[in-house]
Amino acid sequence: MDRPPDYKIHFVPTDGSEALSVWYDLWFTNGFAELYIEGQNQHKKLSEADSLILHDVIQ
Repeated sequence: MDRPPDYKIHFVPTDGSEALSVWYDLWFTNGFAELYIEGQNQHKKLSEADSLILHDVIQ
């Protein structure tokens, strides 16, 4: 992306599993959420419906 993320989200497992914590960079652009998963070099664009749900949860 050409600008800093709107949000940085950090998930840490709390169930005692050996899963690694994950950082997400999140942008909202033109009604869609775009995620970059740090450490995995993955970029995902959510559907409009999923983007709206995520936006409502964060707000």
